[in-house]
Amino acid sequence: MYRMVRLSSLNGLVEEAGTEKVLKNIALSTNVAEAVSKADLVIEAIVENVEVKQNLLDRVENAVKSGTILATNTSSLKLTDIAANLKHKELFGGLHFFNPVPKQNRDAFKRFGNIVNIRHFKPQGYAFWMKDGLKNF
Repeated sequence: MYRMVRLSSLNGLVEEAGTEKVLKNIALSTNVAEAVSKADLVIEAIVENVEVKQNLLDRVENAVKSGTILATNTSSLKLTDIAANLKHKELFGGLHFFNPVPKQNRDAFKRFGNIVNIRHFKPQGYAFWMKDGLKNF
């Protein structure tokens, strides 16, 4: 984790002075409920398999606080398929970016990151992405 944040710093995604702050804001856990319980945004980025993503997002949705935005980083699967079993589809969307992120610079991230809106997404969810979700980029 440290190596990735350091590389992001070298490429201008994270200011050198902010590296330690970034690392202090990252908590590692093997317990899904513990990891996501206080999150405002959870981005799933696991194997490209609909059932696996659905299973994880079901566990995440049951553990997050009310109003938490859920996202997938899929590059090849339909968001509506991934969201099929979610109770709050209106809080789900896609966030996709080009890899490897640590080697991108801030301007490249702005050009190549994209937010995918699906038909169930409530306006406040999309507004979060546009206003707050990427405000540090």
